[in-house]
Amino acid sequence: MTSISVDPPKVGNAHSATGESGNSTAAKISRLNAQILKLTQQIKDLATSGLPLDVIRKQTAALQEQIQLLQQQINQLIQQDAKKAQEKAEQEAVKNASADVSGIDQKNKKHKIDIYL
Repeated sequence: MTSISVDPPKVGNAHSATGESGNSTAAKISRLNAQILKLTQQIKDLATSGLPLDVIRKQTAALQEQIQLLQQQINQLIQQDAKKAQEKAEQEAVKNASADVSGIDQKNKKHKIDIYL
């Protein structure tokens, strides 16, 4: 009788196979996708394991649940990354706007005209 273990999803800090930084969003997503692939392979292996059908169903359900959790983590990472990018863009816009305003003031100070009557 073959048994397939079901472990909870993990997110490590090791560098991904693509050489990305271990803490970048892309690297985290890459690791999560790798875990999804492993779980998917375990589901495929269950089909040919020779286990009783009720055991296969239970283990498949548990693996699918883990895959859903990993997909939720990926979606959260994408949302967090988008939020950070939006905040950064807003800060840049404010910074550029204030630089434009202060630049106008500086130009006016340099070009004074004295009028004598």
